[in-house]
Amino acid sequence: MSKEEWIAKSIKRAERTFSLGTIMVVHEKHGDRYFLANTIAEAGCACRKLLRERLGLWWENEPQKIEDIRKPQMSKEDAEKLLSGALLKAALGEWEEYENLVRYTQRQNEFISEVEEALAAESDYAVCIIMSRASYEYEGVSFKQCESII
Repeated sequence: MSKEEWIAKSIKRAERTFSLGTIMVVHEKHGDRYFLANTIAEAGCACRKLLRERLGLWWENEPQKIEDIRKPQMSKEDAEKLLSGALLKAALGEWEEYENLVRYTQRQNEFISEVEEALAAESDYAVCIIMSRASYEYEGVSFKQCESII
């Protein structure tokens, strides 16, 4: 499945959440915010607003360079050859920490690229991005349905 097909499928799935009287509640650190989201287009506008705010404030908006991450002094192969016991464990621990940081940085850079693409295209995919982060601290989102008086 191509990225475009996956995005279209995600938007289609998200569309089921919205109907007349839907309110999107964004749970942030200092309180909740409420957005009218009768349609995916309205929710998309609200989510793009949130992404623009968060991109400059909460999230790093400049991609980080993998080359800037400090590598352990001893190569992994040298550590495995020369060291044993606690020293080997410490050296391999440094390498594990370095590799985890590289993976994290790559994921963050990919995420920032996705956000920038969604904003540039004025895409409703912004809704999917916000919904995918609903379990993150201070980034919660839920949907409430208002009752009709008719």
